Amino acid sequence: MKFEISAQQPFFRFAELDSTQTYVAAAIRDGQPISGCLTESQTKGRGRFQREWIAGPNSSLTTTLVFNTYRNHPEPHLIGMATAIAVANAFDAKLQWPNDIVIGGKKLAGVLTEVIVGPDGDRLTIVGIGLNLGQTRFPTEIAFRATSLAIEAREVPTIDEALQKVLSSIQRVPEPTSWLSLRDEWNQRCATQGKIFLLPGGDMALGVRVNETACLECTVDQQTRVVSVGEALFG
Repeated sequence: MKFEISAQQPFFRFAELDSTQTYVAAAIRDGQPISGCLTESQTKGRGRFQREWIAGPNSSLTTTLVFNTYRNHPEPHLIGMATAIAVANAFDAKLQWPNDIVIGGKKLAGVLTEVIVGPDGDRLTIVGIGLNLGQTRFPTEIAFRATSLAIEAREVPTIDEALQKVLSSIQRVPEPTSWLSLRDEWNQRCATQGKIFLLPGGDMALGVRVNETACLECTVDQQTRVVSVGEALFG
């Protein structure tokens, strides 16, 4: 079977929204049928660990998808990693564990995976995607680590075209039943080796690989450590 999103629930589009992730989470908690939403401008977007992700008008694909088909998935992080694979495949980019899509070591896109509990008690995995499209510059504090399709001299699709490319790519990713089902696809685009991570205790770690359980194998002072998705702070 292939990875998929149920098309039976409504998908919403907005000219401006504070956060697609916040909107979708609230809808699920209220019991509203929803498969996701997209906004042309996002004012209070967030990435992992509440980092800010702001998207100016029509400069980025900012969307959140609801994976209704995978209610109560035992390993929801795999849904996020499968989505990251789809984005990387759609735009010929690389993957840095656990959620960065990069070109030349600079971040083109990121995904944010969360589990939201609906009023029926079901756990729904939602995945936010922030993909830089037409930006030609970034604020000084992130310019050294951010890029866009425009900066990389790639073809720049419209927001709707970018979304369709992602959705089509998702359908070509193996179903995320286990890390084994995704491992080969991930490894074909993996650029985790050499990425720097800050670990919870304050240690700086050097990424080595994604291991057999989808965790990060890294080194700290030449000592090997294994880190779960929830423990990696940033690269």
